[in-house]
Amino acid sequence: MYSERVQEVLIKYPSWACRVQSAFNAPPLASDYSACVIEVFDQQGLLYGQAWGVLYETQRLLEQPSEFIAWCLDDQLALLFVDDEIVVNRLSLIVQSEAMQSCM
Repeated sequence: MYSERVQEVLIKYPSWACRVQSAFNAPPLASDYSACVIEVFDQQGLLYGQAWGVLYETQRLLEQPSEFIAWCLDDQLALLFVDDEIVVNRLSLIVQSEAMQSCM
């Protein structure tokens, strides 16, 4: 199902593996979904966030590369990728809706 690289990452970070499994059991986000809190994580924790219009971020060293990137909307895992492989994408309806609106 996953590439060897994705499997390695999910084994290494079991709490994220659990969130990935939960995301697969959840429906895609609605096309009109608007999050109050958007946060971006990697294996070391929070990278960036926005809550009710307030931005916050953490600093990282170049020696601390991200093994994965996870986007959470209102604490729901919405997108997770490892390298260039998308593992979870619950944003498909939102993206499709925006693309359709831009064509009209």
